[in-house]
Amino acid sequence: MLYQRDLLITNPLMETKQCKQCQFTFQVTDDDLAFYDKVSPTFGGKKFQIPTPKLCPDCRQQRRYTRRNQRSLYKRKCDFSGESIIAMFPPDVPFPVYHNKHRRGTENNPMQF
Repeated sequence: MLYQRDLLITNPLMETKQCKQCQFTFQVTDDDLAFYDKVSPTFGGKKFQIPTPKLCPDCRQQRRYTRRNQRSLYKRKCDFSGESIIAMFPPDVPFPVYHNKHRRGTENNPMQF
């Protein structure tokens, strides 16, 4: 797996920071600063600058992944055929969960959604 800290940054360096979580030294480039300037909100004609990150790219990625369910799998029944499947949704969710072959198949009625 290739990590951000292994990549060579070719943009001009604007700032060097140390990650508050892992203590890794990372770089903030002028492209990063231009992006933060572009996405900074404007209220009442005044622009509020988004501050530069305090975490390195890898730690920011880890923080984003904590809000995703990619590790918890549940054994449940397909709501279309009743066959046993492994899904990322528990059996008590309020919406139907289908096996891939049924979800992508032509036998289900798309108008029921």
